[in-house]
Amino acid sequence: MYRPTQLDLITRHIGDIGLGVFAAKSYLDRKGMPTPDTVMDHDFIGYDSDERIINGMKQAGFDVDRNFFGVRCDDMTTYWELVRAGCGIGFAQTDVGRRDPLVSEIDFGFPLPVLPVWLTAHEAMRQTPRIRRVWDLLEQGLKPLVS
Repeated sequence: MYRPTQLDLITRHIGDIGLGVFAAKSYLDRKGMPTPDTVMDHDFIGYDSDERIINGMKQAGFDVDRNFFGVRCDDMTTYWELVRAGCGIGFAQTDVGRRDPLVSEIDFGFPLPVLPVWLTAHEAMRQTPRIRRVWDLLEQGLKPLVS
């Protein structure tokens, strides 16, 4: 989800995955839909040691730190299950969130950053027939998932 910077690597940008803001319908029934005036009064789910959500919120003008989040988790599967369970508002890939019947998307009125998808292999390994075949299959399989 980021462009590698190490030497001797072959990379290919496959595309970008959109991000969205989501909350369980049960959470929204309980707390209401956030508005620009009330958004900071809502419960948010954040990462524990990863600062990407904090940095993204700061770039959007929200002055938060890790203590802002009532629940924090670095495991993506658990993170999404916390959102689905109604523990707070969270961030996810738009395709994942929009297909989940338990959650609703929240429009904050501004675009969120995207997640770039890169295929990367060590230059020497990329020439190995098996690695080349896996590379080609990954590229074909990932293309429909990104914009």
